[in-house]
Amino acid sequence: MILIVLIPVFLLGLIYMRSQQKPGQTIAGGASQKEAFKPDARMGLIPAPKAVFHSVYTSSKEDPFKNLLQLYLYNMRKVKPVVKTTLPLPKLAIEGMIWNTNMPQAIVNGHVVRIGDTTEGVRIVKIEKQGITIDYNGESVLIQRK
Repeated sequence: MILIVLIPVFLLGLIYMRSQQKPGQTIAGGASQKEAFKPDARMGLIPAPKAVFHSVYTSSKEDPFKNLLQLYLYNMRKVKPVVKTTLPLPKLAIEGMIWNTNMPQAIVNGHVVRIGDTTEGVRIVKIEKQGITIDYNGESVLIQRK
């Protein structure tokens, strides 16, 4: 609200000050308007800066990023693949299953589980006629009925 009032007052003050100023009158700093906007004669004495390019590439028609790509690919080859350590699956005994419904369920180690439940440290992903698919350490494993 205050800004709505102050901005027009400020602009009116600037317009009033400009209208009261006489042509050729000095502006802030002591120089007249004509002197303030006159090009400086010393500008011609200053030499133009010379462009200096520091480059490791020679001037040829080769792609400058080709060497970077080769270096990246070489470094990628040096990286040793991560060896996955597989932990043994926990003992899961499927005692019963209901798979052909809107909410399939199974009895695993004496507990009723549904899709999305966690039992013995594994998450149930699917319950089908063939068995239960679980997610164990990021891998899907099918546990079949016995």
